[in-house]
Amino acid sequence: MNKHFKAQTLADGYTRIVDRANSDLTQIEMGRLRLSRAGDSFRGSTEDREVGFNLLAGVIRLQVHTRDSGDHAFAPVGRRPNPFAGPPAMVYLPIRSEYTLEVLQGPFEAAVYSVPATQAYAPRVVGPEEIATVRTGELNWTRHVRQGIAENVRAQRLIMGETLAPSGNWSSYPPHKHDEQRPPFEQPAEEVYSFHFDRPQGFGFIRLYTPAGAPDAFDEAYTVCDGDVITVARGYHPVTVAPGYRCCYLFCLAGAERLYGAWSDDPEHAWLRGCETVVRGNDLG
Repeated sequence: MNKHFKAQTLADGYTRIVDRANSDLTQIEMGRLRLSRAGDSFRGSTEDREVGFNLLAGVIRLQVHTRDSGDHAFAPVGRRPNPFAGPPAMVYLPIRSEYTLEVLQGPFEAAVYSVPATQAYAPRVVGPEEIATVRTGELNWTRHVRQGIAENVRAQRLIMGETLAPSGNWSSYPPHKHDEQRPPFEQPAEEVYSFHFDRPQGFGFIRLYTPAGAPDAFDEAYTVCDGDVITVARGYHPVTVAPGYRCCYLFCLAGAERLYGAWSDDPEHAWLRGCETVVRGNDLG
C-alpha cells in the first residue's frame, strides 16, 4: 500500500488524504479542512471515532453537542497564521459528537485525524499557551517537540503533536520504531507525518525501514515536500531537512496503549542517545 501522499491543492471543505482503503494504516484517517473567509462554516459528526484538529492557520468559534455530556462552546480557538508562527491550538472531540466550526479570522486550515474508539470523554480545546515544548536530541539532530494532545487530554487512542526541525538537522533520531509488544519500552502504534516547510520550495527526506531479517522487510526513502504526508505502520522512520529550510512536521499516533514515548531505538544507532561528548570525541560534530 502507498506510504507517501503528495501535496494537493485544497478546495474549501474537508479533503480526505489517508484512510484504511488507500494506505497501510488500520486505525488513523487523516485529512485537511480549509475554509477561506471569515463567516465560512463547517458541520461534522464524529460518529464512532474520536477526532483531533491541529490548527495550522486562522481563528474559529467551535460549538459541540455530545450525546454523553451535552453542549459545549469554545471561542476564540486558534491564533497563529502558519505553523512557524508559534504553538498550535488543538481540539479533541469524543465519539458521538456533532460539531460546527465558524471562521472568525481566515483563511482557516487544520489537519484532521480520527481513530476508532468506544469510550466517550469530554471535548477539549488545548490553547497555544498550554502546549508543552520539549527540546530533544543533540548537535545536528536537535529539534523541538510540541506535545498537544497527550497525557494532558483524556482520550482513548489519539496522540497529536508537532516537531520543529531546524535547517539541515535530523529528526526522529536516533531511528526508533513502535510496532511490537515489548513492554515497558515499546508498544504498537501507527503514525502519520504531515510535512510543512517555511518556504514552499523546502524539502527533506525520510527513510522507512525494518530490522534486517524481519518478515516482509523493507527499506525505502522518500523526498518530502511542503504538504506531503507519510504513513508509518511499522519500522524505523528518521527524517532529515535540507539546509536552508525549517521543517514543522505534524504527527498523530494511535495504538491500543496510549503512551507517548513507548518506542525502541535501532540498536545499531542507539549509542547516539544522549552522547554529545562521545560524538564530539569522534569528530562527528
